[in-house]
Amino acid sequence: MLDGERYDIRAGITTINGYSAHADQRDLLTFIKRMRHWPKEIRLVHGDTSAKLALKAAIEAMADKHQQPITVNLPENSV
Repeated sequence: MLDGERYDIRAGITTINGYSAHADQRDLLTFIKRMRHWPKEIRLVHGDTSAKLALKAAIEAMADKHQQPITVNLPENSV
């Protein structure tokens, strides 16, 4: 119930094993590369702007090399 109205909850839980928030660029690229299904979109929301831009370029280069369509976004409030 929310504000007196009933809503059905259609949520799921997904677990990502092997991911570390303290991984370096190489580890993050390896994490993506080892995924069974590569993501269609990645949002970089944490870190210095220069580091996020470098990681974005590295992800895009890796995706091009492996012919994987990935969009890498840096949301406005994270830059």
